[in-house]
Amino acid sequence: MASRKSVPRQPTPRPEKKSRCIPGTSRSADEHIAWRFELISREPCYGWDTLTADDHKLLNEHLAQFESMTIGQLFNNSGRPCKTYTNPHDIPDGLARKRFLEQYDDQDEIHRLRCGGIKRIYGFRQGNIFMILWWDPRHEIWPSSR
Repeated sequence: MASRKSVPRQPTPRPEKKSRCIPGTSRSADEHIAWRFELISREPCYGWDTLTADDHKLLNEHLAQFESMTIGQLFNNSGRPCKTYTNPHDIPDGLARKRFLEQYDDQDEIHRLRCGGIKRIYGFRQGNIFMILWWDPRHEIWPSSR
């Protein structure tokens, strides 16, 4: 009796999983956020040198929490915890608007991260990278219209 050779089974091709992309980027909404700090303002107004010890602790807790979320979860259009402003030339606070126009006039968006209560972080986003710019502990840069 001749032995039969088994023909190896070809694996069933799986359909390619498409990554959900954030409009205006080529990055996936499933990626986690990462931080860049080179743009941090050191000016007295909205500068990071004004952080108190309690603010620093709060900020570290929120940044760690944000890192556990995907870009799609953070920027889900509800404004919490993150919001995108597509009209940064209209920043309500005069000093922040002046700084923006002097230094970042080429940017079409500015993003805000809510750190509990009224405290906010502002910056720019490229894909999953958030470039931190301003610390707004009193919610003065772009106050709520409520």
